[in-house]
Amino acid sequence: MKKLFLSTGLIIRPDKKFLLVKRSANDTFLPGFWELPGGKVEKKETSEEGLLRELLEECGMDVEIVQVSHKKSFARHEKGIEFIETFYLCRINHAGNVTLSDEHSEFEWINFDNLYKYTDGISEYMRSAILEFRKHLKTTTS
Repeated sequence: MKKLFLSTGLIIRPDKKFLLVKRSANDTFLPGFWELPGGKVEKKETSEEGLLRELLEECGMDVEIVQVSHKKSFARHEKGIEFIETFYLCRINHAGNVTLSDEHSEFEWINFDNLYKYTDGISEYMRSAILEFRKHLKTTTS
């Protein structure tokens, strides 16, 4: 099975809200679903370099990677690909606006307590990744 590496960031503001982006309705994978921004790591990039590039391309965000939070993997058997995704906690470097690429149609800054509002529009995989961030943040800030 072919392996594809992804980097995804939870961009958190000082008010503890984080960025969710909505996949374009014409996307071939999970159209219209909410997710954390990120994407494929190119062959000559580190996971961190790929994340910084993707966040700039997808949402115009200049961020600082604070730390690795966790890793997850999933397979798309119909495509014969195993995706290995690294999740990073990030903070905004400047007070810039979100500027979405064509890959996403909307964005929202939410707090963890409002994640339940996205029950029908977020995959269980992404929900569990976000909740893993919450658990990790609680243990590092206590």
